[in-house]
Amino acid sequence: MKRVLTATLAMAAFVTPAIAQESHTLKLSTFLPPGNVMAQEFERWGAELAEKSDGRLTLEIFNAAQMGPPPQQYDLVRKGVADISYALHGFTPGRFPLTELAYLPNLFSSAEQGSRALSAMVPEYLADEHRGTRLLYIVAAPPIGILTKDVRIDSAEALKGLRIRHPGSVIAASLTAAGAAPAAVPPGEMGDALDKGVIDGIATTVEAAAAFNFADMIGYKNDLNIGTGTFSLVMNPDSYASLPEDLQKLIDDTTGAAASERVGRIYDDSEASAWAAHKDHIEIVSMSEAETDELNAVLADFANSMIADLDAKGHPASAFYQDLAATLE
Repeated sequence: MKRVLTATLAMAAFVTPAIAQESHTLKLSTFLPPGNVMAQEFERWGAELAEKSDGRLTLEIFNAAQMGPPPQQYDLVRKGVADISYALHGFTPGRFPLTELAYLPNLFSSAEQGSRALSAMVPEYLADEHRGTRLLYIVAAPPIGILTKDVRIDSAEALKGLRIRHPGSVIAASLTAAGAAPAAVPPGEMGDALDKGVIDGIATTVEAAAAFNFADMIGYKNDLNIGTGTFSLVMNPDSYASLPEDLQKLIDDTTGAAASERVGRIYDDSEASAWAAHKDHIEIVSMSEAETDELNAVLADFANSMIADLDAKGHPASAFYQDLAATLE
């Protein structure tokens, strides 16, 4: 019996360190192209995880929707096809009703501010909207203007009837309220659609235009704050549970609210860099103060109607929006 026990203990001495040193590779999916600022951020995060885990935890990154089309990014994680994904909420209208309120016009002044505000809403409101996944962080993009090739949107009348590509149903509805005609175009086809005249403009950032290789054809940027886009970095709960505790802690320590705010700053810095690189051929176009005020009043009416509609459907939209706005004061 003593010999059996001794042999068992000896075997455990060899096996336990081997288990502790087992390596883990997580598949991370994103619809963004390799040159995008977030694709670069994921490369940096992967290097950080590998360094801090002594090579035991690594990321295998699948850019440009290799694992599935943009609207399926969230479900890739929920169904366990990917371990982690970066999803744009606007691709799945109505699925994240409270989160989508962040897309409303004139709410955030920067990505950092918006990301910090949204992170504060996670415990009470937004974690539940991402059920079925582990929400690592949520991010707002910089405020979105309207980029055009040939059209100067210098009045409310000039905006009416223009075919504008949008990043989600809320901004589409905002554009409709403003008199424009929202158009759905896949991210990778935006530049081609603009070049061929299929659309007149795109509601997006200059950084996104640069990442998707059509910034050089932009001639004008209307300075309306038509809204923003929001993203979530989510992880499959089983993938997280399969990691040893120290690697789970490493995931936790490198994500969360602090990471969200830092990524917001990255977006702001990237937008500033993209603008600096393209400002020589892009003219900032403004409406008159009176027309801007009138249009913003129309957009505010739309926002109030959307919030009231969600309240009527049983969502705590008014409470959420008030709490979100309070974090910006």
